[in-house]
Amino acid sequence: MKKSHVAVYGVLALAGLAAAYTTWLEGEQTEQRPEEVVAFDCNERELRWLELRTERKTTKIEVRRESGRDKALHWVTVTERPRAEGGESRPEQTEEFVGNQPLDEFLSRNMPLKALRSLGEISQARLTELGLVRPTIRLQIQCGSRRGTFRIGGSTFGSEDRYARAASGGPVYLFPAALVRDLEGADFRFMQRELARMQESEIDEARVTAFGRSKTLIHRNRLSPREAEWVDSADRNRRNEIYGNWLDRVRGLRAQEYLAPGAEPGSATSRPTRVLEIVYRTGGRETGRLELVRLDTTPIEYFARSDVTRSWVEVPRSVATEVEQDVRPVLGLEPLPAPPSTVSDGGAPSGDGGATRVGDAGAPRGDSGTRRPVGEAADAGPVAEDPHGH
Repeated sequence: MKKSHVAVYGVLALAGLAAAYTTWLEGEQTEQRPEEVVAFDCNERELRWLELRTERKTTKIEVRRESGRDKALHWVTVTERPRAEGGESRPEQTEEFVGNQPLDEFLSRNMPLKALRSLGEISQARLTELGLVRPTIRLQIQCGSRRGTFRIGGSTFGSEDRYARAASGGPVYLFPAALVRDLEGADFRFMQRELARMQESEIDEARVTAFGRSKTLIHRNRLSPREAEWVDSADRNRRNEIYGNWLDRVRGLRAQEYLAPGAEPGSATSRPTRVLEIVYRTGGRETGRLELVRLDTTPIEYFARSDVTRSWVEVPRSVATEVEQDVRPVLGLEPLPAPPSTVSDGGAPSGDGGATRVGDAGAPRGDSGTRRPVGEAADAGPVAEDPHGH
């Protein structure tokens, strides 16, 4: 064979390889960037609720609109159905909580309800293979007066995207894995744990009330990260880092668990003691409020409620103890005597510096750790004021 012929064949072989590689690459790119399709047309303004039901868990996101608020509030209800033990069924466990910013972003990303792509109509045998004949997961969406129900089947290899089909029939869709995964883990991903959503730079002043005293703190130069500082409204030219440090600690309070809407901390035999209240203002208008109470059980428990959480929430005892102790210097009061040496939960002292509950000094410590079903409010009576005011 002549050398010229070898060269020609070589060029043709390289061209063939290049064409094959290009075709393969185009196929890969198509798989990585499939075109989305709308499985159920519903915008955020029309959405009323979204619910995912599995064998052991139901997650429902409700959109609630309140007068005077431009933005809708998202409430999440998670109901778990534990497995039976010893042949005996166990009661359902339900928790309701306010949704957070990631939930807002989740809804913006998934409304209207979109699929990665449509697989079209497929045979009954193929439906069985994809887990869509007797699926154990159901997704429902209420949009105005319209309702859509989708059966969720098996998942794809690798990406774990989920096959889905409307209960009424029709094409099979491929839903993104995150849609189902995020709803299944809503109690971890979507719970509003921060007691405030506004940034500190958005606050003009904070009025702190505790131990029978009040003080208004002014946020000077709040729009400048380098120069912003909190000062006493009665002495604005005097710097005192204790104010900013204490407010940072307050912002460190996080919701661990929500009480049922309308429920109060404590019970008829264990009344909470009011620890403090903070009212935030911007431009002369109230923009936030936070309450903190203490339940003198064994161990001590702290609960907070804000304009963001709506309901009472349990907060970490260690952080709340520091917030309660350190508010006294903020208000110009002497620190409390050292609490008893008994230590529990994260090193937080179990004592309260000698405080006693109003009208119940000799009562036994109460029902720590008990939780009420959703909708059952405790008749705890009025919150007692802390008797340590001077």
